[in-house]
Amino acid sequence: MDSMKLSPFGFMHATNLRLGQPIDAVGSLSGADRVLAEEATFVAFRRVVDHCIQEDVEFLLLTGNSFDARHLTPKVQSELHDGLDRLSREGIPVFIVPGALDPSDVWRKSIDIPEGITFFDREDDEPVVVSSRGKDLCSVFPATLADADESRWRAEGPAVLQDISAPYQIGIVAAGSDIGWEQGPFHLSGTHTAAALTREAIDRGVNYLALGYGRSCQTHRLHSGIAHDPGSPQGLTANATGPHGCSLVRVSASGESTTRTLVTAPLRYETLTVQVDNDTTKDDLIAHMTLLLMDREPAVGEELWLVNWDIRGKSPLLSWIDEPNEQRELAGCIEKELGTGGPRRQHDFRLIDHVPSGKTPTTAPVAPAPVMAPQPAAPQAKPLSVASFPVTRDVEQERPVRVPSVQPVSISLRKVEATLWENLHEAMEKEGKTDLQRIRHDARESQWRDTTWGRPIFSLFEKADDDQLLEAAERLGREWLEETPPPGE
Repeated sequence: MDSMKLSPFGFMHATNLRLGQPIDAVGSLSGADRVLAEEATFVAFRRVVDHCIQEDVEFLLLTGNSFDARHLTPKVQSELHDGLDRLSREGIPVFIVPGALDPSDVWRKSIDIPEGITFFDREDDEPVVVSSRGKDLCSVFPATLADADESRWRAEGPAVLQDISAPYQIGIVAAGSDIGWEQGPFHLSGTHTAAALTREAIDRGVNYLALGYGRSCQTHRLHSGIAHDPGSPQGLTANATGPHGCSLVRVSASGESTTRTLVTAPLRYETLTVQVDNDTTKDDLIAHMTLLLMDREPAVGEELWLVNWDIRGKSPLLSWIDEPNEQRELAGCIEKELGTGGPRRQHDFRLIDHVPSGKTPTTAPVAPAPVMAPQPAAPQAKPLSVASFPVTRDVEQERPVRVPSVQPVSISLRKVEATLWENLHEAMEKEGKTDLQRIRHDARESQWRDTTWGRPIFSLFEKADDDQLLEAAERLGREWLEETPPPGE
């Protein structure tokens, strides 16, 4: 990079919008809070667009999973088009790649993409040079996509191997790309296509590697720049705690890149753990829980907090909050101590290791009715910087697992027509790898993967090769749909 020819500029980076995706715990909400939860992903995207315009950025990167094809509704289509169209009319280009959940064919069939939007859906798409006031600022190219496949490349090869003449290079790694990385330290593993392309981009001196994983905001140093993931604009599950937003990236004349998180999420999850013993008093418990909440500063624009309390230990005190009415009283005491101001909060309590009077001991949490504690509108808080987010947030949170009771059923196997097996085989040949990418993404977003029993299962699943998994799936499918395997197998 010739820093002498580099003009300072700024751009916005967002990923994992998941427009229209249901929010965990939405079923426990009512009234305005339920409406807010149902609209949260749309509100977050509108705020991304607002930030782009207010910060006067050169362009926006959307690095995959803008929606989930399984939840693609007319409203999702409309909100996505309206946001992109607004940026187009403001003269702000947008660079988009599809992820594992929003495949290219669905984009092209179902989304009306306005002018001024660049849609990369092949690794061999040509890099785009961004210019402003007669000067080339940077080039943007797809480093790898979620369904990386060298068999589809044209003669000129992938973009990462093409000649790129620009003072600053931005390579996009789409959400769901199989690069063998989740959370820091940033280390690529594997020799498959996606990892090889990403490694090549780094070796060739990419200055900004735009990651699309989306679980948390992270920045990692490369020898010629940074790899950055802004996290999701709106957290969707109880594991996605803290503020969420998009990243404003500023590039200086010397080529240094700095990132700042601009909060977009109207709804925030917080999970807090409290330990009690026989010496813990009611006042002690209320004071401790209040202080834990006070340590977490609200961000501008946050309207509702879903606070999940894990109360651990054995104490007669827990009998006080063994029932929903008593939990409402506890929530009221906490809110009274906090005073007015800040976002509205809903408190949910899980009593772990507590044995209710007259009940069988269990490690499963009590499932109380939701407790609402309305508050006045939030005051203006200082904007958060990227320093407010840890580089890694892989916190172990052992959550009890509620196992539903299952009634025994009798299963009879019968031979079915061969055409059923043929249809299954054809579907797996055509869509198997795409479906596996979606399953892998869902597993990474799940809560069970962080449990004691889920970690080894998830680890084995992540290490398994796609072809091996598909082969095993076909074998199991044949066993279910045929009495005997074909001759010679």
